[in-house]
Amino acid sequence: MRPNVKKNHKQGFTLTETLATVLIMSLVTMAIATGITVVRSTFQKIQDKANGQVLLSTTITNLTDSFGYAKSVQSGNVDNPIYLDETNHWVRITQTKDGIAKEYYTEVSRSDTKTVLEKSHVELLVSKSAAAGLVNTFTNYRYDFSKGKFTMNGLAIYGKEDVKIGEDGKVTAKDIPKASLSSHIISSVADSLPGETKLEVQ
Repeated sequence: MRPNVKKNHKQGFTLTETLATVLIMSLVTMAIATGITVVRSTFQKIQDKANGQVLLSTTITNLTDSFGYAKSVQSGNVDNPIYLDETNHWVRITQTKDGIAKEYYTEVSRSDTKTVLEKSHVELLVSKSAAAGLVNTFTNYRYDFSKGKFTMNGLAIYGKEDVKIGEDGKVTAKDIPKASLSSHIISSVADSLPGETKLEVQ
């Protein structure tokens, strides 16, 4: 007579099945993580482009207001001329590492042919640009006395990590801008300085 042996009907997973499950779960997790990274990166690019367009528009508005009410402009065909704004302050638009800025000057002395100015302080046109991780830049601007128009060249918005701005204000881009405008013409009521007065900055 055979001994009474209880059979164990509980079945488990083999080592192969366990390893296959772990592998499949790892692949699914990697796919999800990669998808999230791609979606986040794409969303960030779209958001940066939108913020860049807003900053470019705000910059153009500020420049249009500033140039549009200029009373007088430094005589001579020069890049980035000093001009007299509506509050009777001498101003030059400059490039700083934080973006486009207004540089204010005060008169130190004046004669019939020359006005000597002293640089006083710099005020950013768009102070929120640094906080958003964006910086507004330009190449140069000129004033055409015959047409009564300022022309602002090379307006662009970059991510702070995509651009290097030197002490001289020269912009070196590492990547394409988030938004740009090659040239923007602004009408002004400004005229040449009376008697071709020259401005000299100390």
